[in-house]
Amino acid sequence: SLWGLDPEGTSPTSQFSIIDRTNSVRRLILTEGGNAFLGGALGTSGANATISAVGGSVGIGNNTAPTNTLDVNGTTRVRTVNQ
Repeated sequence: SLWGLDPEGTSPTSQFSIIDRTNSVRRLILTEGGNAFLGGALGTSGANATISAVGGSVGIGNNTAPTNTLDVNGTTRVRTVNQ
């Protein structure tokens, strides 16, 4: 199959992943601690994730541990900001 489901680990560090076997990457990682990652290398918990949701913060661009509500590793463009 081109896709795989991977429940792994033991409490408190278990996680569930959807794996793209064609490209050998984890496309979605859900951790027991309530964190979620889109993208990431095999064998890791969100390493090189494209988008991470960790502890109420969101990181975009290879950010597995965002430190602010929105943590962007790269450039941004804001078109409209309403107060």
